[in-house]
Amino acid sequence: MRAIVMAVLACALSLLLVSALPGYSIARAVDIHGNDAQDTYTGVGGLVLPATADPQARREAASCADCAWQVGDACDTPYGVAFLRCQSTVLHCPSGSAERRAWMRHGNGQWYDQGLLCVTSDGPPTVTTVGRRAHGAFVQHLPSLTPSSQPAQGIVAQLPVLFDSGQSSGPSVLDVTLAGASVHLEARPTWTWIFGDGSSQSTGVAGAHWPDVRVAHTYRQPGDVTVRVVTHWTASFWVNGLGPFPVAEGVAQEATVALRVGEGRAAIIQAR
Repeated sequence: MRAIVMAVLACALSLLLVSALPGYSIARAVDIHGNDAQDTYTGVGGLVLPATADPQARREAASCADCAWQVGDACDTPYGVAFLRCQSTVLHCPSGSAERRAWMRHGNGQWYDQGLLCVTSDGPPTVTTVGRRAHGAFVQHLPSLTPSSQPAQGIVAQLPVLFDSGQSSGPSVLDVTLAGASVHLEARPTWTWIFGDGSSQSTGVAGAHWPDVRVAHTYRQPGDVTVRVVTHWTASFWVNGLGPFPVAEGVAQEATVALRVGEGRAAIIQAR
């Protein structure tokens, strides 16, 4: 019995000595770090690394749409062995997040260590996750579409009517925190005016009142018309300084204005 114990101790000591040599590692026991399945996140696509990572590595990780990634305990590896160069508790992660290590690879290639990052219970920030939330954020913050005409009443055929969407021609800009990342969002609009008489105008101009006549229409016949305007928004976002990335889905707003077009008649007035 004593011989068996001594043999086991000798085997364990030899494994420890081998693991200390450069280039060697041993498979870790499952209870060393006490991880459960929820401590590891896996996925495919762009991964947002922290600003402390190498700039080139950050750009490549975020733009690699077909890369596989794994984020887990700082001392774990995708190969099922302990990470000998493990450095934990160095990021001072804020409350509600934990330190994790990221790994990435192309296809079935070699896994590469991407360093440490702070991860909340929602998982690591990815370009897809941030893009999905950016879409919701820019929908909530879009300026209202409130079209109007000039003149609003007393419109007559053969004279131009000016139109205003009530919005601005420039981009709508928003800076928010999404999925634990700093996001800069820019949404750009275009407008399509359907004037109700078979004519329409598509433009990057929001419209305005006099003297801006870039969005105007002249009715040739009297009658009641409904003018419809559609604002089409497309957006891009930057996450932790990386980007721009397109927001996958655009947004359209629609509103109408009811107009009564009177008949214009020429009248001869005798000067006195």
